[in-house]
Amino acid sequence: MRIRLRALKETSHVKILFGHFFATVLFAAILSIPLANVQIYPKAMVVLILLTCLYIFSFKRVHAFLNILLLYKDLVILIATLSACMIASMFLNRITSSYSWDGVYQVIFIHFFGLLALLFFYREGLFERGKKLILFFMILSFGIELISGFAQIFFQLNFIKGIFGSLQDGLTGTTINRNIFGFYMAFGTVLVFFKIMKLQKAIKMRYLVLQILFLVGLLFSYSRASWVFVFAFMLSYTALFFKQMRQKDILLFLSVFFLFAIAFVFSDALGDRFSSMIEGDSSNRFEIWQTTIQLIKQKLLLGYGVRNFDFEITGAYFPHNFILDILYSVGILGFSVSVVLLILTYKEIIKTNLIYLPLFFSFFAIMQFDHDITSRRALSMLMLFAFFIFSKRVDISDAKRGKSYNNFDIKY
Repeated sequence: MRIRLRALKETSHVKILFGHFFATVLFAAILSIPLANVQIYPKAMVVLILLTCLYIFSFKRVHAFLNILLLYKDLVILIATLSACMIASMFLNRITSSYSWDGVYQVIFIHFFGLLALLFFYREGLFERGKKLILFFMILSFGIELISGFAQIFFQLNFIKGIFGSLQDGLTGTTINRNIFGFYMAFGTVLVFFKIMKLQKAIKMRYLVLQILFLVGLLFSYSRASWVFVFAFMLSYTALFFKQMRQKDILLFLSVFFLFAIAFVFSDALGDRFSSMIEGDSSNRFEIWQTTIQLIKQKLLLGYGVRNFDFEITGAYFPHNFILDILYSVGILGFSVSVVLLILTYKEIIKTNLIYLPLFFSFFAIMQFDHDITSRRALSMLMLFAFFIFSKRVDISDAKRGKSYNNFDIKY
C-alpha cells in the first residue's frame, strides 16, 4: 500500500514538472513571436507538441486526449476539411515550393495541433493558470518589442539588416517593417486594456504608463491598418458595453482619443499619414485587389495554393485582404469552410463571453488591409485567441463534473 501511494505521489510530481516545462517552452515561443528571421518560435512550438505526445503516452492519457477531440469535434472537423482543401489545392496546382508547403505545415501542424496541445494541458489541470500566463507572456513579448522600437528612436539601433526604423519613416523594432511592428503595438495596446478592465479598483499606474507607451509605439509605426485595429476595438467595445462602462473606463477611452488627437496635430508625419487614410490612399491596395479578383475568377473552386501569390503580376507578396487571400489560396471551397469557422468562433464568443467580441471584430478589420493569413504573426495570434475563446468549454465541462470553475473570463 505504501509503495502504491509513493508511486502515485511521484507520478503527481512528474506531471507537475511536465506542466512547468510546458509553460517554459510556451513562454519561449510567445516571446519569440515578433522576432523576424529568428526560428525560435516554430522550434518551440514543435517541442510543445512533442512534449504533449510524450505526456499522453507516458501517463497513458490517450483516452483523455480523445475526450478533448470529442469536446471539440466541430472544430476538428472544420480544420480537417480546410486542411484537405489546402492539400488538394497544392497537388492540383502541382506546387513543389518548400515555402508554399511550409505554409500548409504552419496552419495544420504548428498552430492547430499547438491549439489542441494548449487545450489538452489546460484540461489536465497542469495549465490551470494558462489564460493569465498567456496574457502575461504576450504583454511581456510585445513590451520587449516596444523597447526595441524606442531603442531606434533614442539610439538609432538597426536590428534587421537593411531595415532602418525611425520616427521619420516609422518604427520597425526587431520586425521586418513598420506594419508588422504596428500590429504588435496594437495587440499590446488592446491586451493592456483588457488587463485594466479586469481591475475592480482604481487603475494601477504601471498599466496606465504601459498603455501610453504602447500607444506611442502604435502611432509612430505609421501603420494605418493598426490604427484601424485599435479604433475598431474601442468603438465595438463602447457599442457593446456602454451601459456597463465605469467612470475609469470612460476616462481611459477619452485619454486615448486625446493622445491621438494631440499627436496628429503636432506631428506633420502623423498628420500626413492620417490625411492619406481619410482621402482613400490605399498604397496600391485597390489595384492589388482588382488584379487578385481577376486571378480568383480563373481558379474559383480550389484556388492557386497556399503562399503562391503571383508577385510578378500583382506587385505584392500577398493580397493584403483576408477574404481575397483565402479565395486565392484555397478557392470557394476553402473559403466556405473558413466562413463556417468564423461563424463557429462568433457563436462560441456569444455563448461564453462577449468581452472577446470587440477583439474578434478588430482582428477581422485589420486583416482586410494587411498581413498574410499564413504568416507567423497572424497564425500565432489566431491560435492564442482561439485558446482564450474555446477553453471555456473545458471550464464548463469541468464545472459539470464538480471541479472548481475558472472565472478568468467573467467581467460583466
